[in-house]
Amino acid sequence: NPGMFDYSQYLLRSGFSFMGYVVPRSVEILPGQRWTLAVMVAEMKNAMERSFLKSGVAAEYIGLLQSFFVGDKSELDQDVKQAFMDSGTMHLLAVSGMHVAIIYVLLIHIFPPFKVKGWRFIRFAAIIILLWLYGLLTGMSPSVLRAIIMMTVIETGRTFGQQASILNLMVVAMFVTLLINPLWAYSAGMWLSFSAVAGIVFVYPRLNSLFSFRFPAFRWIWSLMAVSIASQIGTLPFSLYYFHAFPVYFLLNNLVLVPLVTPVLMFALLILFTSWFPLLATIFSGSLNDLLWLNGRYVLYAGQLPHSVWKYIPFDGFDLLMSSALLIILYLFLSRRDYRIWIYGLMIAVLMLSKLLFYNQWYCTKTELTVFNTPFKLMMAVATPGQTLLLVSENVTDSDIGYVASGYLSTPGMASARIITAH
Repeated sequence: NPGMFDYSQYLLRSGFSFMGYVVPRSVEILPGQRWTLAVMVAEMKNAMERSFLKSGVAAEYIGLLQSFFVGDKSELDQDVKQAFMDSGTMHLLAVSGMHVAIIYVLLIHIFPPFKVKGWRFIRFAAIIILLWLYGLLTGMSPSVLRAIIMMTVIETGRTFGQQASILNLMVVAMFVTLLINPLWAYSAGMWLSFSAVAGIVFVYPRLNSLFSFRFPAFRWIWSLMAVSIASQIGTLPFSLYYFHAFPVYFLLNNLVLVPLVTPVLMFALLILFTSWFPLLATIFSGSLNDLLWLNGRYVLYAGQLPHSVWKYIPFDGFDLLMSSALLIILYLFLSRRDYRIWIYGLMIAVLMLSKLLFYNQWYCTKTELTVFNTPFKLMMAVATPGQTLLLVSENVTDSDIGYVASGYLSTPGMASARIITAH
């Protein structure tokens, strides 16, 4: 299947060299399993889920809560998961630096700086231990590890009266992350995480200063919009390269859903901390149920908006390199106001347009029929200079198309695809 996602290579880069299959009922689980970190983390997740259910969190919202809190999407409904993808808010389910930052801010308020002898070091140890414990619960993905390293350095500096520049923090975090696992250089999550931080650090201050509001609510809304736009600008080249899609309503959806994540995480922490006081935990669980219901309802609505996602956008490694260079040139121009910098920008734009012209000329003279290898399902594409038709059988889902044919349909120069279901 041309352009299909290479799952075996993904597994190899994730540390899996072989895959085995066993016949049902041929495996016996023996008692006395030796203690491992993975077993401990799994037991802690199960204990948290039991604590949430015992405190009054509705069973239908447990999957969504586990996704928000620890990034575990195994119990989440597939329709809800797809709605988050289509609305451009999938980063809320995959625990990222934003979640770690929210947890860090909550821990700072839970452990305020009292002027008591020895409290400063106790507070420091408690915050750091809980941050790393939260990272273990989430699976310690590259984005989470990056955020925890940065928060650890920041909290160390706060405790001992030192400061570090954000650029140095990013370099240290990337160095330590790749030192732990060099194969994370192939991880989309790592590059999206670092590019989002870069966008917020370098773009957000300039965006936020464009407008000044006296009314605090307007100032807060614009600040949230500026953060979302800056993050989207930073991640745009990598998201187009990895997913070939763009969420149209990302700004609106993030403006609604991101503020709801903080109270969700706050009430989840409060329930865990007050699990020994059933009355308090029950009160907090009522508010948490309402927030989870609101999140689920809105994301299903947002995922059904017309044209919510632009799919099959052609974007390859050359485009990634050139667009990243354009963003750097734009930042240098805004910082120095030197118009000579745009000479390099024009050179890059000429290269990108030349490449686009080459692909368009190549596919304008190309007509091909591609039959995809999909057992028990029909999927074939007819590519012509003016249009690409994708014929599929009724049992083919959007996930099947995304997995098998999205790479082919996103080939540079390929005409926009029209999907036809054969009855």
